[in-house]
Amino acid sequence: MVLRKSRSRDIPLHVGLADKFINRGIGGYLMGAGITLLFFWALAILFVKGRKVSFQRKILALNLIPQDPNFFLNNATARDALLRIRGQVDDPKHFLLLNRIDVALSNLQNIGEISEVASLTNAQASIDEDQVSASYSLD
Repeated sequence: MVLRKSRSRDIPLHVGLADKFINRGIGGYLMGAGITLLFFWALAILFVKGRKVSFQRKILALNLIPQDPNFFLNNATARDALLRIRGQVDDPKHFLLLNRIDVALSNLQNIGEISEVASLTNAQASIDEDQVSASYSLD
């Protein structure tokens, strides 16, 4: 009795992967279409997020604070700083950082108490954080 060794041919990786998507009947087509749809959806989300980040990054190049070393921010100078910020952009509410600074300076100008402004700024920071984290969810 003679035993023969059968030679198995190695299947290339791309052929094996293609078989998982294509040669499994309708389920393979649906799975492949779903994966492709989710892939391009994720690419679109990353593109939009990248554009938003580059738009927000532009604000960091602006000169928002007076360069005078004797400048001191208090409720008397808050109005000048606020007008300076509002003069450099159309609407500070479009920018995360400028919106937070705008709210803080407006509160400092109106309230005048640093501790109250700090608590309101912390509340605004948590609102901004929730907004950013909610933009990644599907809800």
